[in-house]
Amino acid sequence: SSGINAEYGVFGNLCSPIADTTIASALFTNCPLLDHLKVMTTFCVPLAVLTLLVGDLFVGMNLYPFYVAYIITFVVMFVVFILLGRHPRRRSMLEVLLDKLQGVKKTTSSSSSDSGISETTSLLRG
Repeated sequence: SSGINAEYGVFGNLCSPIADTTIASALFTNCPLLDHLKVMTTFCVPLAVLTLLVGDLFVGMNLYPFYVAYIITFVVMFVVFILLGRHPRRRSMLEVLLDKLQGVKKTTSSSSSDSGISETTSLLRG
């Protein structure tokens, strides 16, 4: 029960609009508070649901020991990270797989290394 209290205390601290760390991080990064909360809830809510279901609920019901919950949570997070996570300038693995399934091919430029430099500078400009 102390793990649950700590877990949701951290969740509340990250996702609460009146938490001091939420306000401070939004102020220090010059990010509007609501935008900061949208980003934090995007990361924290799925993780909280996952730990509630896999960890707290099933371990509390004695369906398996706590270390199995750690392993399951790690594997699920790793799979989600691989499928949905991406570098800001690249597409995610899931997007690539969906494009291949739909038969859509990404167009590539036929010029030499100058095109790579121009693409990079255009990405940096916005």
